[in-house]
Amino acid sequence: MTKLSALRLPRKQSRFFKRRCAAILRPSQQFTNQSAYSIVRQIVTIDIDLFLSPRRGLIVLFPSPFMSVGYAILISIVVCALAASLEGVCAGRNVKAFFPTLKFPPYSAPLWVWSIIGGGYYLIFGFVTYRLFRLDNSPLRNAGLVLALFMMLVNALTNYIIFRARNLRLSFIVGCLFPLMDVTLLVCLIQLDKLAAWLLLPYLIYRAYGVWWGYALWKINRAVQR
Repeated sequence: MTKLSALRLPRKQSRFFKRRCAAILRPSQQFTNQSAYSIVRQIVTIDIDLFLSPRRGLIVLFPSPFMSVGYAILISIVVCALAASLEGVCAGRNVKAFFPTLKFPPYSAPLWVWSIIGGGYYLIFGFVTYRLFRLDNSPLRNAGLVLALFMMLVNALTNYIIFRARNLRLSFIVGCLFPLMDVTLLVCLIQLDKLAAWLLLPYLIYRAYGVWWGYALWKINRAVQR
């Protein structure tokens, strides 16, 4: 069994750890080693990073307390703001000028509706990332969080393909990859947070429409692309 040779807590986290211990142990001052282990699991989320020291070979344990509600909200807002900013940079300044040059398939939404869809998209992913940030640290939670952030990044970069490169065929191909990531994220959320999974459903409905719309847009504008 691996021995942890060193447990290092920053001063601020150490005070947090002691306050949580005191609050949990106040009803009963007597506890066994097994109950102490359970208490520690309630207090901190443990991330173990192994650093082999050339001199002593120490294993250093880096604990991190559960992310607070305010901090999780703040991080989620920052992530969405960065993704939206990147989306705007990738789209450029000629979005309104580019739209009139295209032929649109039936049942296409006008430009102002796409703005509302974009706002709803960031509300959904902001909530999903918030819920994931609040969960206990685990491989599944980390995988879901990384996948959600990666999807937001790819979604922003797709604007470059559409509005700057004006390659509707490539945009459709990239759009076809999203349902695979969408289903993977949904499976993760079903196991992690059912509320976030339910909230993702409107996005999945939009994504089905988006794939069809991307294909129809490419087909009807093939002459323009040439």
